[in-house]
Amino acid sequence: MTLLSLWLLLVWMIQKIIWKKQGLVSFLLTGVFTASLLLLPISGLSIAHWIMSFVSSWSAPLTGLLFIAILEYTFSWKFFSTADWKAAWFFGAGAALLLYPSALGLGKIDTYVWGWGSPWLLGGIGLIALFLIFLKNRFAILLMLAFAAFLLRLQPSTNFWDYLIDPFYGAVAIVEVVKLVIKPVKKFDK
Repeated sequence: MTLLSLWLLLVWMIQKIIWKKQGLVSFLLTGVFTASLLLLPISGLSIAHWIMSFVSSWSAPLTGLLFIAILEYTFSWKFFSTADWKAAWFFGAGAALLLYPSALGLGKIDTYVWGWGSPWLLGGIGLIALFLIFLKNRFAILLMLAFAAFLLRLQPSTNFWDYLIDPFYGAVAIVEVVKLVIKPVKKFDK
């Protein structure tokens, strides 16, 4: 899943930031170029392996969000509503703020331990997914994909957290939530 996430991230960045072209041909050209770039060897290892040595696993929601962002940009098609994107950002920010401070030794509770079979974490994420389904929020699909990836052991980790959140997704989600919160404050100040 990490290689797929890395490829999706680079395709999205090249398509949206550098090339700025939409459409299927642009996607195919960018995809082939990015795959070729990732396979280039440096000192006996591909560029992809060098990058993956710094980021060992990326979460299922991040992989799904990148895929959706590429689909939306490539085909000018809206798969995720604003509410779906907000749910993704608030979930990512909340999960990151719940997990990463304890991983840094802040506080007395080690929340990472919950990822190894804790019924509370599994049940809590299941309830969040059910609530989002009830709201017809499509981010629930990505949470269900995280459950499926965990059950199928698509990553080397046996910790459920690693399927739900990763540092990149957490950081981007926190930035997006801050932007969402600051935007109404700026409008109110005017």
